[in-house]
Amino acid sequence: MEEKPSPPERVAVVVVHGVGYHEPYESARSIGDMLQNLKTSTGSSQYTPTHEEVLRLKVDPLHVTSSNSGSHRKWGPMGEFYSQAMASPEEAANLAQRLDFEFMRAQVEKYRGEKPEDTYQTVRLATERLHDGRPQQTIHIYEMYWADLSRLSSSA
Repeated sequence: MEEKPSPPERVAVVVVHGVGYHEPYESARSIGDMLQNLKTSTGSSQYTPTHEEVLRLKVDPLHVTSSNSGSHRKWGPMGEFYSQAMASPEEAANLAQRLDFEFMRAQVEKYRGEKPEDTYQTVRLATERLHDGRPQQTIHIYEMYWADLSRLSSSA
């Protein structure tokens, strides 16, 4: 009995470009073009032709658990950190490790979702990396905008 080959490994690449104007999907397409131009030692393509698909994703609110202490409720999310920093040097040292997590938790906690017409639109480019002519990895390339990641929207 012949052994069935395992399915290709799946890899996601999320392209986030920085400041400045970029044509929509330009960055993801550039990564896809770069992959298409990679050749094996014999000159054949390492990747299958790229398929492009526009996606509209509904962004649902996340369930976020509350932090340990209710003291930050008076002062916003930084109130808890102020209290801890004043308590002891050990707690102040741990504060730096938790600050980024607590900040994001407080931001996401207030997000309630957007209207249906405000779904997130992106592109997915799909290709497969070949090894000995067979798919070894399925590659999906997505594009995001830094402004979309940093905007507060309804979480404010």
